[in-house]
Amino acid sequence: MLFEKQNPVFLAFLASLFTWTTTALGAAGIYCGGSTGFSKKSQQFLFGLSAGIMLAASFFSLLLPALELSRPLSYPAWVPLCTGFCLGVGFIKFVDTMIPENVSETKCWNIIDRLTKNSTQLFSKNNKSIDNYQVSKSIALLVIAVTIHNIPEGLVLGVSFGALGQAPTIENFNNALFLTFALALQNITEGLAIAIPIKKAGANNFRSFFYGQLSGFVEVISALIGSTAVYFVNATLPYALSFAGGAMIYAVVAELLPQSRSDENSIGVLGTMGGFVIMMTLDIAFT
Repeated sequence: MLFEKQNPVFLAFLASLFTWTTTALGAAGIYCGGSTGFSKKSQQFLFGLSAGIMLAASFFSLLLPALELSRPLSYPAWVPLCTGFCLGVGFIKFVDTMIPENVSETKCWNIIDRLTKNSTQLFSKNNKSIDNYQVSKSIALLVIAVTIHNIPEGLVLGVSFGALGQAPTIENFNNALFLTFALALQNITEGLAIAIPIKKAGANNFRSFFYGQLSGFVEVISALIGSTAVYFVNATLPYALSFAGGAMIYAVVAELLPQSRSDENSIGVLGTMGGFVIMMTLDIAFT
């Protein structure tokens, strides 16, 4: 087989680049909103769609695999799940208390903005930046939660390809490919889910796109770590997966769901149900 001649770490790197690209592709959807952005109903539907996909991903791609990995352990399987889940929720709650209401005035955010200032001006009218936006705490929490969510997914991706070094079978290769495409499809919505609220806060299209795609970059780094340290990652993976699941579910319930239901119409609910079904179908089909 052709894949047997390739370094598993290199394959993991290529796969993570692909998933990062799909995150950027989703974030690029912000350019389809026009100069006035997406309509309120469109935003509610997309928020709901993102919430459904992330809830399904939290269960089928994070908590359920964590349970399966915990069964062979010498202690009860619920220990790593509950421990990781509570730590993930606690971490996001702690971050919630530490982040100021106006995140765009913090030093960290301003440093990133200065690094992208020249690029932003290239995409602005008359070569002048048209940005004048305020980043709320809820947006920052969403970015952090999605980024944390992508770290163990990158580790899982790296482990799946790193396993080829120990057992280079066609079954293992197919499993790694299926996982890659499942993450790629999920990341499209995640990129847009971050870009939309930043655009809504007043940022221009380029900055909204930049922050939307940035969350997917951690998958590249964590996939490389996972593929080169497959044995170590396997031991800690149940805790990492549960941690990400807790962080993601907290962010979805606290931030995405309320924004998908800001009035009485049910378009956000339909988006949530549709997103959950899509991700559930893809996960079961690929598994």
